[in-house]
Amino acid sequence: MREMKGDFKTKMKQTATVLWGSLLFGCLAQAWIPLEAAGGPSESGPYIRELSRHFSEPDGPTDPWVFIPATNVKLLSTAQHPGLIAIYEAGQGEDIKGVLERPIKIDDYPTPWQFQCSWMQNFSATTGRTPTQVNYAIGMNVALTFSDPASWPEDRAQSPPDTHSVQLFAVHLGNYGEVGLGLPQLKTPTHPSPETYLVYCRGDLVGDAPAAGDAETEFDYAQQRHSHAAAGDWQVPHIWIGDGARYGGPASNLLYFRAVIDSPTQISIGVKFDPSHGWNMRSIDVSRLGRITGIWEIGPIISGNRWIPDRLAPELGIKARPEVMLPDPAFDYLLDYCVFLGTNPMPFKHHGDEFNIPGYMGQWHPPHNPDKPNILQPTDLAGCQDVARIQIIDSGPPSTHQA
Repeated sequence: MREMKGDFKTKMKQTATVLWGSLLFGCLAQAWIPLEAAGGPSESGPYIRELSRHFSEPDGPTDPWVFIPATNVKLLSTAQHPGLIAIYEAGQGEDIKGVLERPIKIDDYPTPWQFQCSWMQNFSATTGRTPTQVNYAIGMNVALTFSDPASWPEDRAQSPPDTHSVQLFAVHLGNYGEVGLGLPQLKTPTHPSPETYLVYCRGDLVGDAPAAGDAETEFDYAQQRHSHAAAGDWQVPHIWIGDGARYGGPASNLLYFRAVIDSPTQISIGVKFDPSHGWNMRSIDVSRLGRITGIWEIGPIISGNRWIPDRLAPELGIKARPEVMLPDPAFDYLLDYCVFLGTNPMPFKHHGDEFNIPGYMGQWHPPHNPDKPNILQPTDLAGCQDVARIQIIDSGPPSTHQA
């Protein structure tokens, strides 16, 4: 009887192994076949992820990324802070944008696809190493064109006709207060240092927020802001931690921005402040402008013109003295990476990551599930949630390790 039971268990295990093997082969076959059948990228064809750059090699190349206008870039260094690209502005009163060497036509890659970039906040700036103010805005820029590609200029600093843009910023105004005066008018009972942080969105793709006192449009804008529209202050909170410093939200050390090209008539933009957190996303319907023909610009941006003192400060109601100052060119801006992630179908090799870049989790994130603390799952790639997942192995005796 025991021998019969043993034979039965052995046969069941063999049967289960065959069934699981067949299922795995079937899943891989289904994932592999559409690559060519659906007209998607082959293993040797172009794929949008190949436009990514981590700037992790000291004195290494930055292509396919360029930073414009060159007249306002005083210094660009991948060696000053290894793993980051340090950007110093020249004080010429212009925004600095990171753009691809060539624009992306809407049909170059199947939608949806997404772009992500990350900034590290300058420690000297956030701790107020100046007697006055440290005002800056860093984030992400997206410029869409609805024009005929035949009309596109060769100069990347010029925009083709019928081009519209949106910028999403993390903004710092004032000063930590230990050294500099900052902006005393920003003090509150719960935030007593003379500074503030916020997430702000501007651009003609979303419609700029009205100036303070514009009664005809203030009410409509307030309604939009309440309904999570993209324009203006996103009302993302941060906290004063008791020693004068601030943390969380836009006051976090690392800032992550994301843009999704959902379709030829819709995009989404968002931000988060921790790799394991979800994205705060807002959708933008651009169908009123027609069909997107190209993404003329998509990448990081530094506010270097007079937008902070002339537009943002009045919109926030900052009127009393001292006046809001321009960004200080003495502080450098620290960019971590600019990456693209595509959607299915994609080359098979891009379904996996080696986790060999410190601090970068790419398309993976830990789910908020205390019952499964050691599971990574793919980030929602522009609405396309992959079903694959990878298990992180705990340390312990070899016999307890599982694949």
